[in-house]
Formats: sequence, structure tokens, C-alpha cells
Amino acid sequence: MNSTLTSALPNEWLVDLMEAVLVVSEQRTLTAILQQIVDLARPLLQADYAAVGLYSATNQMQMFVYSGIASEAAGRISHSPVGLGLLAIMDEDGKRPFSISRIADDPRAVGFPPYHPPMNALLAVPLVAHGVSVGRLYLTRESDIPFSAQEQMLATHFAAHVAITIHNGRLLEAAQQEQHAMSMQNCRLHKLSDELLAVPSLLDLRTAMAATCAIARQILDVTYGAVLVMTDRRLETFVEDKDDDAVSLPLWLETLREIGRANMALPMQIVTRFPAASFTDDTLFVPILAEGQVVGYYFLTGRTGDDGFTNADYELIEMLAAHTAVIIQNAHAYEEVSRLAITEERARIGMDLHDGVIQSIYAVGLILESARMSAPDGVVESDQLMVQAIAELNGTIRDIRNFILDLRPHRFDGNLKQALARLVREFQANTMIAVAVDIGVTLTESLSSEASLAVFLTTQEALANIARHARATEVTLSARRLAGMVVLRITDNGHGFDMQTLSQTTVGHGLSNMRSRTEELRGELEIKSVLGEGTAVSFRLPCLI
Repeated sequence: MNSTLTSALPNEWLVDLMEAVLVVSEQRTLTAILQQIVDLARPLLQADYAAVGLYSATNQMQMFVYSGIASEAAGRISHSPVGLGLLAIMDEDGKRPFSISRIADDPRAVGFPPYHPPMNALLAVPLVAHGVSVGRLYLTRESDIPFSAQEQMLATHFAAHVAITIHNGRLLEAAQQEQHAMSMQNCRLHKLSDELLAVPSLLDLRTAMAATCAIARQILDVTYGAVLVMTDRRLETFVEDKDDDAVSLPLWLETLREIGRANMALPMQIVTRFPAASFTDDTLFVPILAEGQVVGYYFLTGRTGDDGFTNADYELIEMLAAHTAVIIQNAHAYEEVSRLAITEERARIGMDLHDGVIQSIYAVGLILESARMSAPDGVVESDQLMVQAIAELNGTIRDIRNFILDLRPHRFDGNLKQALARLVREFQANTMIAVAVDIGVTLTESLSSEASLAVFLTTQEALANIARHARATEVTLSARRLAGMVVLRITDNGHGFDMQTLSQTTVGHGLSNMRSRTEELRGELEIKSVLGEGTAVSFRLPCLI
């Protein structure tokens, strides 16, 4: 306490000042510090009301704590002060008090809201700590008796002491918040680690992505999550995990198409809103990187509560994305190994059938043909039986060749139109059945890689069934985009079958696989057949991108 203050203020004021400063300094939370300041400032300076306002660097009010107004009376006031009018008045350097005797007479006053208590005399004192303004202390009286020069001096020194306490309280609160955030982040990291332990055992890409998407949504507590896996800048797999009433991401996949084409890594946090797609919450878009290349994205939105996404949220999903990149690579490797194993096995079986079974049956046919030629003339019945046996053997050879065609590996390179054309050429070469083809120009661009592969495999299965069972002479294959759907239609003029007898127990692997692909991709499969008139297979998939 300097000598000027000692000589200018009465001793009892000095005692009250020191006691008030000590009480304030004992508080441990910022809210308690502010409340204690205003509760002690009223009697210390003989004010009817006291308040403290803390402001941001842009002079926006962050906290406002008051004393002297009962809670019931305060509840009737329409809104808290926002730092306008006389509350915003300070001298140029912001370090000297401001005092008037009647608030209503000052042209800068903006008035009070309804039910606000009457206030006349005002003293506003800046709270400055280490040369930086941290807020303002306001004191008012219902009377128009102004605050004296001694009272202004006392308020200034009180404000100087408590400003340091406020500054320290802010630092303590910030440290506690940071500690709490770190603790919460550590808990989330442990949870993420535990959840990820089971994912590497999921070797199917879609199943693994569904698991990681659920983890991301659970960790960040959001209503919607999606994982997009890209291959050659095209959407390969799309998986979402959401509340029942959440909007589905494909409503604005046109944006993702451009992202995929650009192969771009988006900024850390996208807080853009998509009202056209009913996405009105803050969103988090995190790229999945493998060896420096974007192989997918996490999309999360619908954060529970009013808070948006934070840097900690991004860092958490970024760690999950790093693990996801490895999972994607492992799933692709497993898929390739499985495909190669199946291809090798099919090639071996096809070779065995061609070099072993077909040659043996062909040899039997030659023996029968030789026996028929050497048989005595006039044995008509024996001759007819041998002709029939030879025809049956040739039919068996033809069937086995069709089986070999079905076993032959077909590598799908992503170009659906070319792949379908190749299937048709091979089918015609092995069956001698005419095929009319009608494939849309933009077919490949209308589907994701996963959907394109499903169309290819469905076509392969349908043509193999025709070769084995239909005894057809004409086949029609069309694939076009109609009303937001890609429609594959394959028809033949073969024997057909009775749809009433096609029960679940009689469905082979081919039709079962078709139905499974349809369900996975949210499509539609329709099979129509009439005995003696042929069969039509229709496969519809939504154009996701």
C-alpha cells in the first residue's frame, strides 16, 4: 500500500479493503472469485448494486456476475447485459474509472429492459492485470448521489488487487480445462485402442469398414457417420452408421464425386453446412491416407450438444483413419489372395476336366462310332441305340465345356462395358448362341466400383446358367441407366422353368449369390420364366455416384 493511498483514505476503509482483498484471494474458481468481488464491493463502496463483466479480445462480453438483485427479480428481466451503452464506456487507455450521477441523463445510455431495478449513479472501474484489461467493475446506486473521489480511489485500488486474482483464476481455470480435456482424450484413446483390437480380424472390406464407422460415431458421440473407400479416384465402398432419423450421405454424393476426382485431402475441419441435403450441423471430414495417397474419407456430423468439433476430435479420427488405411490394405490383400487361390483352383479343375474327363468321354464316343460302323447291316435297333449314345456323349462333352467356361477366371479391370463385351464374346465362342447387346455409353460412370463388379458377376452367372440349362438359340443383354437406377436385363428363348417350383431349397449357388449382391447394394433382383418361352433376369442398382 503506497503512502498516497494511506494518507488519502480513512483507516477503517483501508482495513475493509485489505479484508476484502484477502477474502477474494482465497477463492479457487473463477465464478466464486467474481461473485465474491461483487458481494464485497457493494458494502465496501456503499453501492446498491455491483457487477463484474469479463470481455474477450474483441471486446465481447463473456461473463457477467452481479450482486444486489434477488434471483426472483433477476428472473423477470428479459436478458442479461451484453456490454452496450455506458457499460462499454471507458477512457482511451482503458485504465481509469468512469463516473456519472444520473445514467438516464447521459446520451450514450441505451436504457434498461423491463423489470430492471432503478439505477442512477454509476462508477465503472477497469480491471487491469499485468497491463492488460481483463474486465470491468460496475457499481451503481438507486440515488443520484455520485461516487466521491475517495470512493473512486478505493474502487481503483480494490480493482487493481482483484484483477490479479481474476487473471490467476482464469489461468487456473484454463489449466483445469486443459487437464480435463487431456484426461477425456486419454480415455477416448484407450477406448479407441480397445475397440480397434477386434477389427484387424475382419478381413471383409465392407464388414471392417462398418466396424470402424461404428467406432468413429461412438467415440465422437454423433448421430451420423460414414466411411468412403476410394479406388483410382472412384468410390469403391460406401458404409454408413446412423440414427434412424438421420439423413443419408448419398443425398449430396455429387460433392464426393468431385472430391474423388481431385484426389484431394480436405482441410482439417469443415464447418460448412449442407442445407440442401438436410445436413445443418457442423461436419468433420477426415481423409484416410495410405502411403501418401487418399484411399478414403470419414464423414461425421450431428454432434450431440451445442459444441462443434474440436482439434482433439480431428486428431482422434485422424488416428483412427491411419489404422483404417492399414485395414483397407489388408482387406485388399486378402481379397487378392483369395481371388488368386480360387482362380488357380478353377484353372486346375478346368484343366482336369478338359484333359481327363472330356478326352475319356471322347474316346468312348469314338469306340461306339467304330462299333456302329463295323456292325452288320440291317440291325436297325442297335444302330439307333448307338447313334443315341453318341449324341448323349457329345451333349455331355458340350456341358462339360460350358462348366469349364464358368470356371474360367474373369479378371474385372473396372471398365464394365469392356468386361461385359468380353463375356459375351467368350459365351458366343463356346456356345454358338447369338447374343444381342445394348449397353449404355455412360454405364461405367453411373456406378461405384463395387456396384460395377456386382453387375459383371451377375452377368457372368446368368450367361453360365443359360449355357448349362436353357438350350437357348438367342440371348439379349442390355444395361442402361433409367430413372436413377442402372438396369441390367438378360433374356433368352430357351426351355424356361416353372416359377412355382423354384423354392428356396432348390435355388443354386448362382441365384443365391445374385440375391446376396442385390441385398448388399440395396438393389432389386427379378427373375421371370415360363416353360417353353425362356427366362428374363432383371438386376437394378441405385446410381450412388
